[in-house]
Amino acid sequence: MVTSSAASRMAHSIMTFDASRYGPFWIATTLIFVMAAAGNFANYIQFDDKEKAWAYDFTKVTVAASCLYSIISLVPLVVWFFLDKVGTTKGLVEVISLYGYSLFVFVPTSVSEWVMFIFPSLALAELPLDYHRL
Repeated sequence: MVTSSAASRMAHSIMTFDASRYGPFWIATTLIFVMAAAGNFANYIQFDDKEKAWAYDFTKVTVAASCLYSIISLVPLVVWFFLDKVGTTKGLVEVISLYGYSLFVFVPTSVSEWVMFIFPSLALAELPLDYHRL
């Protein structure tokens, strides 16, 4: 009796779409901080002024947050509006969740960009300074 009850609950949870409402927010927030950190890291690499110290630019966080939260709010709203006019039964929360979770693919992509930049930089840092002897 217990096994059949557990199996039916598992089947119900798999077959129904019960979207987490926090996932899209955390995915967008992760992307915001990765974008701001990447922008500031690129600024740090290009900084060559010896007279003053480099400073972190916090406006990159606010610009990234404004852009990404606007996109994650407005695009699903427009998609839901058109789906509602067509006559589908998807709710606004489902559309927001689906769109928000679709942004997850950018998280490993942005991390891989960091890895692709840092490892070659570390390898080049180990090269001897006297290149003409090579």
